Amino acid sequence: MHKANIFHICVMRIAVNARLLLKNKLEGIGWHAYELISRMVKLNPNDHFILFYDRSEGIVIPEGKNVEIKSIRPITRHPFLLWYWADLSLKRALRESEAEVYYSPEPIMPKGLTIKTIITVHDISPKIMPNALPFSHRIYYNYILRRNIRIADYIISVSNFSRQEMVTHYGVHPDKITVIYNAARKNFKPLTEKEKIVIRKKYTGGERYFIYLGSIHERKNTDKIIKAFDLYKLSSQSRLKLILVGKRMGKFDKVVTALAESKFKEDIFELGYVKESLAIGLLAAADALINLSEYEGFGMPVIEAMQCGVPVIASNASCFPEIVKDAGILTDQHDLNQISNDLFTIVQHPDEFIEKGFKRSSQFNWDNSAQLVNKLVLGSNHDL
Repeated sequence: MHKANIFHICVMRIAVNARLLLKNKLEGIGWHAYELISRMVKLNPNDHFILFYDRSEGIVIPEGKNVEIKSIRPITRHPFLLWYWADLSLKRALRESEAEVYYSPEPIMPKGLTIKTIITVHDISPKIMPNALPFSHRIYYNYILRRNIRIADYIISVSNFSRQEMVTHYGVHPDKITVIYNAARKNFKPLTEKEKIVIRKKYTGGERYFIYLGSIHERKNTDKIIKAFDLYKLSSQSRLKLILVGKRMGKFDKVVTALAESKFKEDIFELGYVKESLAIGLLAAADALINLSEYEGFGMPVIEAMQCGVPVIASNASCFPEIVKDAGILTDQHDLNQISNDLFTIVQHPDEFIEKGFKRSSQFNWDNSAQLVNKLVLGSNHDL
């Protein structure tokens, strides 16, 4: 009788904060979470992923036989409820799960964990621009950033800019932070002229247009986009329109005022949050994307626009010089006359920016980013 050879596969139990994976509500950080988590599940079929949500309905679940879903309460609609969810409900559930590592695509984690912890900090805007958030959100996010940046074993940053911000303002050692870039999803791609005409006819009466894509609040300087658009219309007599796509969040009084005072309000279309397929079409049919955000960790829409063959005008602040480089126009977000002139320039000379944009966007890749996150979460000695 001979002894049977036994091949042992080591299964790692990986806990993941998946509360941002919500149907029809995925925005910047939500898409970041989905693209990375779904790829990690596929990369590690022999490991067990436990995904923690704050609800059981309306959630997006990455495909994989190695995925387990845990819905824990309460639904995190308020900072106090988010604190309760993370520091009480999630902490208890993590202990019961017997997970060996905790990964969060946002800076949310319980304190007092005894397992390996990795969080992603996209930016530290609550500290840098506290007045752009409602009071309760400001207090909570400042608290968890200060605490979790200190206690997490590893931190992922989406840009060198954000990495340096954490080093400067929180005193964290730079070796603790790994820069892993975002990217554009594959379905962001150029449209034919015929496809563009269909979209223009439906949303702007057939006229060409500029677009802003992202959440609408004070930090994003959406009011300045409106004011600069007014100046552009006055000086150029152009028929171009302006489309604003995104949900109003936090403080947005300045946007409401700018819309009300605009001399060209009939040429501005605020569509709110739209489904992904429509957002992609609207972006790809635009003459240019404008993003004047005061403070950003990465600025995903600029790469999405470039991949669609749409020229970009972006703020010359925060991460944008690093992400855009020479593939778009970097402008002073406080100088309305300069922004107006840049709108004129990009309409007159789009081709060079389109070509540079294609080249720049190709340097960002979700597969590469997922491999880097995977190595950090599982460890370099993990046997796949």
